[in-house]
Amino acid sequence: MMYYSKDLFLKYYHEYGLRLDGRKWDEYRKIAIKKDIISTAEGSAIAKIGKTIVIAGIKVEIGELFEQNKANLIVNVDLSPIAHESFISGPPDERSIEISRVVDRGFRSAEVLDLEALVLEPNKGYTLFLDMYILDYDGNAIDTCYLAGMGALLNLKIPVYENNILDRSKYLDKSFLKNTVYSNTFVKIGDELILDPNYMESELADASISIVLDRDRNLVSIQKSGNGQLTRDDINKAIDISINNIDKIDRLLIG
Repeated sequence: MMYYSKDLFLKYYHEYGLRLDGRKWDEYRKIAIKKDIISTAEGSAIAKIGKTIVIAGIKVEIGELFEQNKANLIVNVDLSPIAHESFISGPPDERSIEISRVVDRGFRSAEVLDLEALVLEPNKGYTLFLDMYILDYDGNAIDTCYLAGMGALLNLKIPVYENNILDRSKYLDKSFLKNTVYSNTFVKIGDELILDPNYMESELADASISIVLDRDRNLVSIQKSGNGQLTRDDINKAIDISINNIDKIDRLLIG
């Protein structure tokens, strides 16, 4: 793996107008998505941004509800030790918990699923476990998790529940998808804002921000991390680029 300094990054960027991997500031690495890849899951997808790979699977169960009038959606992100040398075995660490919460917040804020329609009776209904596993990591786990999770939700099948049995051989003839979401993550290195940071760019970053929009261009979530400052102009630029990227990402998700 090539390591480089913030000074080298900024010197190269200011001289050539490009990042060290040849991209412009607002350019994604190659994005790929494949849906419905796990036969035993009720929804699944694998997403890749550059060398970062995330696989997502949904399992549906019946149980007690956290909210009386809403089905349960439980999002979990696992940082597999095979994905990167900085990931270790054991209980979820702060990074996996943060990514899980960020993705969960975006899905809930956009009301991606009609959770009310998945209630069977007061305090009882469907529980959807959306599990995501980072298999290879080279930066920007948040956007890759959003893509994989959204891809899995796009082919969600809800098993029929009758006679107190969840029958996984039959599915409800109805879509419970209400919305789609799109995440764009930027980092600021020195005075430069860049989209889709790879691992080394993430390590050099003073701050990061993830902009999450729905299909109607509504801003549903912003997540900022790091001690560095982002200006109003930085945030406006990030939102504008995120809006411009929706159609491209949507074509990849739906296709």
